[in-house]
Amino acid sequence: MKDGTAKINMTIPLKPFEKTQQGTPFHISLEMHKNHNKGQESDCSYDIYAFGSLSWVLCEGSGNRRPQAYDKYGTIAAMKLAVEKEIYPERPLNATEACWEFMTKCWHQRCVLTAHDLCREMKYIILSTQ
Repeated sequence: MKDGTAKINMTIPLKPFEKTQQGTPFHISLEMHKNHNKGQESDCSYDIYAFGSLSWVLCEGSGNRRPQAYDKYGTIAAMKLAVEKEIYPERPLNATEACWEFMTKCWHQRCVLTAHDLCREMKYIILSTQ
């Protein structure tokens, strides 16, 4: 982009709460929920948050499980409430400390992190496991 930032655009906020194979989506940040239908199409924080959720799915390993933290949020209305309460997934059993720290950074620091920051963090994680 002209301003030197990169956008991942993993989440397109047209229908953010549309059901997925894993049920109600858990990749929606509070900002995305608040800005939905208010003319703000995208924001880097949406992608950063969603990338943390994607990392959770990858570390969990099966590709078909939802975080237990969302077990009682099976409907769209309930999941919106979980987003408003900022409920986050639990640590997957297979996640290393570095991967878990990466995920939580994506969720808690989503408004200040950039795609460049994520690349740097992932590179560090990869190099530290070799």
